[in-house]
Amino acid sequence: GSTSRGWTTGGWVVSSPAIAEDGTLYVGSCDGKFYSFNPDGSTNWAVDTGGEVRSSPAISPAGDIYVGSRSHKFYAFHSNGSTNWVIDTGAYEVDSSAAIGPDGSVYFGAGVDFYAVRPNGSTQWVSHTSGMMNSSPALGSNGMLYVGGNVGELYAFDMRSGATNRTWDIGGS
Repeated sequence: GSTSRGWTTGGWVVSSPAIAEDGTLYVGSCDGKFYSFNPDGSTNWAVDTGGEVRSSPAISPAGDIYVGSRSHKFYAFHSNGSTNWVIDTGAYEVDSSAAIGPDGSVYFGAGVDFYAVRPNGSTQWVSHTSGMMNSSPALGSNGMLYVGGNVGELYAFDMRSGATNRTWDIGGS
């Protein structure tokens, strides 16, 4: 027969989980906490982010975990649950999941701002758009980042400079 395991949080889980090489599972919850679960189903740790965690976490090759919160903050956690750094996104919630570039830079959207953050937590650049970005960025092999906005546009950013190289109007409102 099959065996199922349940992991419990204090709220809805709309975030997709991320799984580390050792089997540790990371996931956000609408209870405002970001969780780490051991492979056996026990809770490893939980950190209160101050707002719903709807974005999906990304794990760097070094084992750091990146995730956004509706508390207007984007977090970098070490695998032991300690906070490496936090980016305050001002007026915008972070629903966008992060993408990690070849050099370890982290890319994510918050409202109308698109961020590039170095692995040490310093902001490399921020680009502004006309639409709210709740979708997750995709990395192109051509040095470009692609992300959708809620005004029916798809944006292409240069990974190094943050310049908006192209915008496609794909309809919608």
